[in-house]
Amino acid sequence: MNGLSTAFTCRGEKSDDSTLRKFWEIEPLGILPVEDTTADESVALKKFKEELSLVGGRYQVGLPWVQGRPNLPNNYPQAKHRLLAVQRRLDAREKDRAIYAAVMRHKGLASAGSRSIEADVVSPASCGLPGIRQQTEVPDSPHTTKPR
Repeated sequence: MNGLSTAFTCRGEKSDDSTLRKFWEIEPLGILPVEDTTADESVALKKFKEELSLVGGRYQVGLPWVQGRPNLPNNYPQAKHRLLAVQRRLDAREKDRAIYAAVMRHKGLASAGSRSIEADVVSPASCGLPGIRQQTEVPDSPHTTKPR
């Protein structure tokens, strides 16, 4: 070392924060933000602002329902067909039926009063089918969780 020390001082007329903001502004360059909202978005935003309210220190707003959309079709026949296909598949596979029944019982979707449950979660009569299902003992298995 030769004993010399150097110090630099930077002093400006404006605060560094405002200088930095001006540096990053793009409007002075002629680049303006483009409004990229559609008419539907504009209407939704306007409705959102109108319905926004502060209740008890929390903001509250209604759900933005879209008007003029068609109602969804009734898919009951398709759902029923899928349910019956699952029931047929479970009837053919004893082990899978026991695991399925245990899971449904654990989720609270089947009778949890005893370890013996109906083989079907949905009764055949509720689907318009005649018949009686056998009862199945649910084995204790590492794949199932006991109901709480």
